[in-house]
Amino acid sequence: AGGKLLHTLEGHKAAVGTVCWSPDGCWFLSTDWNRHVKIWDAATWLCRWNLPHPLGPETGGADGTYSADWSPDSRRVATRSGIGGLAVWELATNRSPRRVWSVRAHSSNLRSVDWSPDGRRIASGSEDTLVKVWDAATGREMLSFDHPSWVPNNAWSPDSTRLATATRPAATYGYIILIRDARKALGVNWEKRVE
Repeated sequence: AGGKLLHTLEGHKAAVGTVCWSPDGCWFLSTDWNRHVKIWDAATWLCRWNLPHPLGPETGGADGTYSADWSPDSRRVATRSGIGGLAVWELATNRSPRRVWSVRAHSSNLRSVDWSPDGRRIASGSEDTLVKVWDAATGREMLSFDHPSWVPNNAWSPDSTRLATATRPAATYGYIILIRDARKALGVNWEKRVE
């Protein structure tokens, strides 16, 4: 039968929030509710790095959900924290991770972060009902979209031109997915609703 157990990774002291492979398959990332991000070597399964909290311990709040997403080239990681923090880290095998930039991205808990396939932008969604798009190289805010609810997750199209965001249910709009043209400037209308 399939499903043979190959490895067991230990070291987290709180519920694990996200697990994901780097696109090149060389690294494995895990996060937990105590705002820890661990980077594991996928060849040895040893923990290579523990990323520090990007904006200090005060950003964790009561909700310490702390997750991350890889850049397409596997050289950088975007991390989010419980209350508003977003940071990008550069990883290199011969030195410690380097924080490229960090911002207070939102006024409330971040719930979603997604690196665009072209590597140029990062999308974040929050309980403050905003979706924001950031320049992945500099941390500059490029777009900000109003959203009808807080944003549990988002996803880029393969060509990095559109952004899908999910909504939480409410009597006024139900369960919907919103597809947005992410190439345009601030204030454009939602391109399409999927119900």
